[in-house]
Amino acid sequence: MDVLLNKMLDLIKSEAIVLDYDRLDFSTKKLYGVYFYERVRQKAFIVLERRIDTRPTLHRCVLAEELGHYFTVPCSKFTKPYVTYADRLKLTRDERRALSWAARFLISDDDLKEALAYRYRNLSDLAEHLGVTIEIARMRLEIHRMTA
Repeated sequence: MDVLLNKMLDLIKSEAIVLDYDRLDFSTKKLYGVYFYERVRQKAFIVLERRIDTRPTLHRCVLAEELGHYFTVPCSKFTKPYVTYADRLKLTRDERRALSWAARFLISDDDLKEALAYRYRNLSDLAEHLGVTIEIARMRLEIHRMTA
């Protein structure tokens, strides 16, 4: 197991988050992970697609994004139907916050600067070098540009 995955598993344990792996195929929509907070038991849950561990990069990135939901939007309204424009905007903001958290967690400033020094020709090569998905690499570059 890699260092970042171990760090996330330690975080999950220290925060008492329930982590489970299950089948997440829902007809037309493929989900790799979901975060929700159960108010009755006052417990946070992360459920990942059960076969995700065969794809280490995806596993690490999806778990980081779901942890991002926990740390940035701790009382997610996962089960609420999003029907209004305002609800859809909030969902988009929540997803962006979680992705941003994941990108910062998975890619340090130093690692990003080192990778950028190689002057990769495309985002796919940069993501592969950093060991993340293209979405995570794109978000980390965006964060870097906003703070530079």
